[in-house]
This record gives sequence, structure tokens and C-alpha cells, in this order.
Amino acid sequence: MAEQPSNRDVVELVRGFFAAASGGDLDALADCCQVDAVWDATCWGLGVAGGREKIRRLVEDWTGSFAEYEVKPTEIDELGDGIAVVTVERSGRPSGSRSEIRLSDAVLFICSEGRVVRMTNFAGVGEARAAGEGLARAAGAADAA
Repeated sequence: MAEQPSNRDVVELVRGFFAAASGGDLDALADCCQVDAVWDATCWGLGVAGGREKIRRLVEDWTGSFAEYEVKPTEIDELGDGIAVVTVERSGRPSGSRSEIRLSDAVLFICSEGRVVRMTNFAGVGEARAAGEGLARAAGAADAA
């Protein structure tokens, strides 16, 4: 079984991911992810991006449509076994607009060996937490076996 990152490592990895996304550092963002990482953004209607480069392009396309963009985690709840539920605030001004948009959602992160393996966006933190807790319980049961 792959070595799982410590609680601190997962929190720092997630913070680094969002700092890179907010700062437009797509190389650093991609480096946070395993080569075959998956980002499921179907809750936004953006589908599933499989692979580090597709994740990078998804973020580049999304943030590229904004004149100003910021994304920040407001809460990171590390559940064990490399699993974290992150409450996220996004704000920005779309290119060519004076209006600002604000979005809140939650992202379930699964990390291993110091990198993101999978991210899944959820409209609300309750749904993300339930999914994350189910994964953590299953991982704990597998570790106990």
C-alpha cells in the first residue's frame, strides 16, 4: 500500500494547490497532482479531467475567463488516510464585466505520496463530508484487515 501523507502534509498540499490556482501558477498547481490525477467537476457542468495536464487546462480555461480571480480554502478538514474536505470561496470579475461573482462549494481531496490523486467538487460541504467520511471509514477498515 502506498505511504499516506501526514495530516500536516495533506493540509499543506491543499493550501499549496489553492495558492497556485489563485496566483495563476499553473506549473505549481500541476505539480501538486499525480500524473494520472482526476478532477471531477461535474457539479459545475465541467465534466471530469483525467491527468495532470487536463487538470491544468481546466484551471487555465476557467481562470482565463476572468479579469480578476481568487480562490481560497476557508476550512480544511483532514479526515485521515490522505482524505480532506475543503470548503472553498471563489470570487472574480469575468473579463469584460464590471460585476463580481462569488461561489462557495466544497472539494473532496484524496492524496497519496504527497500529491493529489483525486478531487471532486460538491455544491455543499455536507455532501462532500459524507463522501469523505465514507472513504475514510472504508480506508480504515481496509487498513485494519
